[in-house]
Amino acid sequence: MFKKYFSFILGVLLLLMASSPALAKPKESKDRGESKDHKIFTTYNWVEEKIEESLSSLQLLYQSLVTRLDDLDEMLAGLFDKNDQQDQYVVQLEEQVSNLEDRVSSLESSPIPLPTPTPIPAPEGITIQFSVDRPQPFNSEWVDVTGYNTIFINASSSEWLHIYGIHYTDDPAMATDTTGFIEQARVDCADTCPETMLPVMGQYYRFSTGLSSGLITATGRLEI
Repeated sequence: MFKKYFSFILGVLLLLMASSPALAKPKESKDRGESKDHKIFTTYNWVEEKIEESLSSLQLLYQSLVTRLDDLDEMLAGLFDKNDQQDQYVVQLEEQVSNLEDRVSSLESSPIPLPTPTPIPAPEGITIQFSVDRPQPFNSEWVDVTGYNTIFINASSSEWLHIYGIHYTDDPAMATDTTGFIEQARVDCADTCPETMLPVMGQYYRFSTGLSSGLITATGRLEI
């Protein structure tokens, strides 16, 4: 578009310069001398050379402008292409955002059910050994009874067992044979030792002989 306007303006200028009286060739006059005619033609040639130089400069300027316009056209075409690419990228982003919004709406309308927790089975009843045919007197080692609510004590002797004690504590490291614990029960066996049920009141339990003779066996059955 720019090249068309420039070509039109340049053509008008050339037409005006060619039709100007000042630039037209002078008519020969029979009344003037040869010297005067020579000056006129010399002036005409000089003007014609200047016009040719001007036209040459204009042509160079025109070619330079045409080249520049071509470069600008290519630049504009590249910008338009980039703009089209940006528009396509924006459209893709909008589609992705729309898809994400649809997924969020779907999740909100149908929330994922939480898994049902698997119940932890309660520990089954177990039997612990305080002693097996152990010579009296003694305090047994501490046994961890964590997680249980009831303990059933059974004790016997190879000879006789009259009295025994049941101790508990929460810190065996601080317990000795005489301190650092609580005696929960003292059992009188008489002729035989019956099974004795006790509620669990501490984290660790032990068996302690009292009046007895022979080899002592003592167990505890733990239950929830």
